[in-house]
Amino acid sequence: MKKIGEKIRKTLEPKVLQLESATEFVCLNCGHQLVGNFCSLCGQAADVERYAFGSFSRELYHGLRKVDISATFVTIIELLKRPSEFLRGYLAGRRVGYAGPIKFFFYALIADILIRQLLQWITGDLSYAASTTADSKMQVSALVATVIWSLFWRLLYRRTELTMAELAICAIFFESEINFLSTFALVLLVPFRNWIHTDVESIFMIDITITIIYSIYFARNLFNESWWKLAIKQSLLLVLYMLVIVFALFGNLLLDSLIQ
Repeated sequence: MKKIGEKIRKTLEPKVLQLESATEFVCLNCGHQLVGNFCSLCGQAADVERYAFGSFSRELYHGLRKVDISATFVTIIELLKRPSEFLRGYLAGRRVGYAGPIKFFFYALIADILIRQLLQWITGDLSYAASTTADSKMQVSALVATVIWSLFWRLLYRRTELTMAELAICAIFFESEINFLSTFALVLLVPFRNWIHTDVESIFMIDITITIIYSIYFARNLFNESWWKLAIKQSLLLVLYMLVIVFALFGNLLLDSLIQ
């Protein structure tokens, strides 16, 4: 058993690529002369692991470690419980233990796509995966949405001390949180599929409903407006937002017809 364990350990042990000449210490990536543990030109490590079967498991493990699930979960909770406090603290520099805006944005997109595909596979209902096409349309529309929200906030909440760049960060967190909440809502509604229609239109309405409710809650917390002003501004903002979506869909259909 000891010999078997030793063989397994040697198999999983990283194998370092050795240079033919011990006197020539050059980077295997760019050929630059090596000084120290990393190449001063391209940044690659001096010792490069040779690929073996054990390499795949190590690479998968290190890749999964970089996905900070705990920080992402904490960020979701903070944006749900106290969005204004969290965002102002984050913008002021309190960022340890939270997912950054760009990372949070892409985690939300990936989670949305994977979970909808999983629900489609479990239930056999193609409506779940209908909005997660393989092309980049969804990613582009989500990115455009963050720009739209930040521009409209700047236009309607002119008294805010937040800069345009800071509003863009808030918009990224906002759009990402909506993606997470919509995904969670779909999961929670799975047991009630027999009573609730899960066609594409129904799923779209769930997304829109969550967007409307959370946008009011988010704006109330972030901009601290009175309820009557908030109602007017958010109604106007949502109308503008829906007009942008309609124009975007119309433009997409027109582009598809021209291509065909």
